[in-house]
Amino acid sequence: LRESERRMEQALRTSRSFTFEWERDTDLVRRSASSAEVPGGSGDEAVNGTGQRYLERLHPDDREALLARLSGLTPQAPGYAGHVYRVLRDDGSEVTLEGRLASVDTAP
Repeated sequence: LRESERRMEQALRTSRSFTFEWERDTDLVRRSASSAEVPGGSGDEAVNGTGQRYLERLHPDDREALLARLSGLTPQAPGYAGHVYRVLRDDGSEVTLEGRLASVDTAP
């Protein structure tokens, strides 16, 4: 399992990608370690944060469109692909991301 996780993280870094899980009820976000290299972040916040903190880092010109995409998620439309938006890094620079999201129902 550890070897598989190491290979997955290496593949994510190589492709300049990252994954995340967001628990809507608690607003807790867990990201792959590669997220520190792509949208930026430092320390524990790079891999453990909140959805609110991530939304605060969205470029102001892109925030409304991404929020509309997120609020449009339903059981019938549980994800999206190809949404391009910008995130502000801690150093003030910005990075352009292409988001792909798939909702996972964790209810028993």
